[in-house]
Amino acid sequence: MMNFTILDGSRYKDSNGQAGTYAIHGAGKMTFRGGLVDGVLPSGYTIRYYVPQGRPTASFRNSGGDEVSFRQWVR
Repeated sequence: MMNFTILDGSRYKDSNGQAGTYAIHGAGKMTFRGGLVDGVLPSGYTIRYYVPQGRPTASFRNSGGDEVSFRQWVR
């Protein structure tokens, strides 16, 4: 699930080469449609977008809000 590539401002490709889309809402909540990232999060988990030290990051967080994994990419 964590091995994906951001293609542009709304599209991504997963590790199997399947295409999907993503969106960033409100306070940085990310949602994914299509591909492996869509619908695989455990109940209560969220994905947040933020930019620490200028690096765009998808932060995978548990139901308590703790970051359990992240994925950074180059713009």
